[in-house]
Amino acid sequence: MSPLLILALFIFGAFGAISRFSLDHYLSQKWDVAFPVGTFTVNIIGSLLLGFLYSLNLKSTFFHVDIYTVLTTGFCGSFTTFSTYMYESFKLIESGEVLTGTLNILITTGLCLAFISIGIVLGRAT
Repeated sequence: MSPLLILALFIFGAFGAISRFSLDHYLSQKWDVAFPVGTFTVNIIGSLLLGFLYSLNLKSTFFHVDIYTVLTTGFCGSFTTFSTYMYESFKLIESGEVLTGTLNILITTGLCLAFISIGIVLGRAT
């Protein structure tokens, strides 16, 4: 692994984390509800983007391996929030919001699978 790749992962990882934080903060302020709408939205967008990038790269190595790594592992890896999603779901269930926590798990999982598929279809059509 080259020092340039490590630097690029660092930069794109930081950009993904800042993007996640900004979008989550904005949506959490806009929608004052128990459901973690920010994390939910970030995971849907991240799934769509990751599916799209994956599909583009299947065509004929659309991206150089290092660029693909930086976009998927660097940006998408720090942008999506699976651990936060699980933590928020757990906290909802633990606090007695069993239905909300369970719906968060089921809806997020279902939609992320759907949006990965949509991203792949979009990438194949490109």
